[in-house]
Amino acid sequence: MNSKKVISAVLLVSDGPVEHEYFEKLLTINNSELINLIDEINANFENADIGFFIKYNDFKSDIVTKSEISERHAKDVLAFISACFGIPN
Repeated sequence: MNSKKVISAVLLVSDGPVEHEYFEKLLTINNSELINLIDEINANFENADIGFFIKYNDFKSDIVTKSEISERHAKDVLAFISACFGIPN
């Protein structure tokens, strides 16, 4: 299972922040490993010039749009990514 794909897909379709405990149990990893994966995902998003990133603290994570993206554009980006993952929005 590709942990980075699971994390990004779950966050993409969630209605808000996801508790880290959920990912830790699902992927059998610890919080430090999860944070490292999130940092790698954010680096991938940045390199691909995608308009969002994963905002996180020690307990939960959420996909948020970059401040320079308007709400209208953010919905378009998320719809596109959902289509790429085959996830209905």
